[in-house]
Amino acid sequence: GTVSFSVTPDIQAWICGQANYGWVMPGWFTNRDGTALSPGEATNVVDLPRLRVLWLPPGVSTASFRQGVNGYTSTVDTRIRANAADTQFSTVTGVFVDWAVTGTSDNEHVLVRFDNIIGNGGSQIPAGSTVHAAMLDLGATIGNAMGDGGTFHAMLKPWLGTSTWNSLTNGVSADDIEAVAANSAVAGSPSLDPNVQAGFLSYELTDDVKSWVSGARQNYGWAILPWPNGGDGWGFATSEAATVRDRPQLRVFYTPALTLRSISRGPSNAVIQFVGPASTSCTVLRATVVTGPYTNIGSASTDSTGNGTFTDNSPPIGQAFYRLSSP
Repeated sequence: GTVSFSVTPDIQAWICGQANYGWVMPGWFTNRDGTALSPGEATNVVDLPRLRVLWLPPGVSTASFRQGVNGYTSTVDTRIRANAADTQFSTVTGVFVDWAVTGTSDNEHVLVRFDNIIGNGGSQIPAGSTVHAAMLDLGATIGNAMGDGGTFHAMLKPWLGTSTWNSLTNGVSADDIEAVAANSAVAGSPSLDPNVQAGFLSYELTDDVKSWVSGARQNYGWAILPWPNGGDGWGFATSEAATVRDRPQLRVFYTPALTLRSISRGPSNAVIQFVGPASTSCTVLRATVVTGPYTNIGSASTDSTGNGTFTDNSPPIGQAFYRLSSP
């Protein structure tokens, strides 16, 4: 199967001026079971080695969400099993996407969701931001993790970590009612060959996250469903895993919408902090009541990182309300 490795420190060293001589991959000392790789002379283009370099243009922000990291505690994940139709598995540390757990078409479906990712908190994605990419990282690090894989589908109905096969009505159906029929990403292939490999795996789910941040669709996370007729479950760790790096992680790369973050009122001024697209000008409007009318009191710009500040040196006595407008 296809295996990916991070070589970020090497690429960074080359960018900073060190000579690029590529890599050597010696075998582990005394181990005698070789690992075969397709070389650059392979006839099938999909088997050729590929180097992918990803970088952030100025003004693009990042947000990452993983249970127990930087105070984030809102990951919800579970499995639902046809052979345990009324049993909930909210505390398991590993799950398998499997067509046949114990027999023919005896499915295990997996559900994962990241709540509280959109908002004006310092670690959240501001509503209305432009999402450029979103990656779901899974740790296929549990025992016997290699398997047939499956398909990722955005959920359209709410569910709980304690949901069961029966409470979701015979598992999850990708029918555009319970979950989107079209898959958002795939692990493996419908031919069931080759297996999805163990390790740390990433799947791009940009369109789904984009729809949540824009408000076009509610965030109910994903269902991961097995390929039909597979007999080898594909496993990965849940948010309850003891090792932090094994837990699911959602990484989002975005340009924030023009958003007012805070107002600090002093004796003679009001300092407004806001974020938005890098190097973008905006008009600052003020009113004494929230319904307006609002009047133009000046302009401000975000810097190259998307942060901006405006100081109102003559705020009215009592309360004031502010709006930002661009263009």
